[in-house]
Amino acid sequence: MHPAAPGAAATAAAERLTALLEGLSGLLPAAHARDLMRGTIEVEIGQLDSLTT
Repeated sequence: MHPAAPGAAATAAAERLTALLEGLSGLLPAAHARDLMRGTIEVEIGQLDSLTT
């Protein structure tokens, strides 16, 4: 995740990403699900970055 982010924030981000991945599994074409995950990961990392600056 992001080493400088507070532990609780990193854990919450990981849980949101896991829930999204599980929710997308089998519901959408794999390529579209990957695109959604990439975008979401970028948002999550940006939020964690804002906590460390």
